[in-house]
Amino acid sequence: MPPPSAPTSLVEEATKLLVGEQDGSGSSDVVEGHQDGGIPVDIGLQDPGGSGGYAFDPSLMTFKVGETVNFSLTSETEFHTFTVSDLNIDVSIDFGETVEVSFTFADAGNFELICIPHFGNGMYGTLTVE
Repeated sequence: MPPPSAPTSLVEEATKLLVGEQDGSGSSDVVEGHQDGGIPVDIGLQDPGGSGGYAFDPSLMTFKVGETVNFSLTSETEFHTFTVSDLNIDVSIDFGETVEVSFTFADAGNFELICIPHFGNGMYGTLTVE
């Protein structure tokens, strides 16, 4: 059975990203490496060559406005992205690589997380900021 199709809103957003039509809104507080005092969050970027399916693990995350999060993004066996266009987050992770970035959440809301090359395979999630 094929994976479910991505919601139309994600397809449209990923298409904009692929052709460089970001709207420029949101924050650009992505910092390479980890910041002191940040909350550590490990995220697996899964794929069929590793775990058997395209997914973020976890795919649903909740943070608070003002929190700094230290993300450790680990790809299994393929290239992935960790992309939240409304927050201007777009991190590329090569196969077998771990990339460490920090982000401070300035605005509340629900933000769509996608892997640009695999959103059509169901690789998306949600970041909720309260």
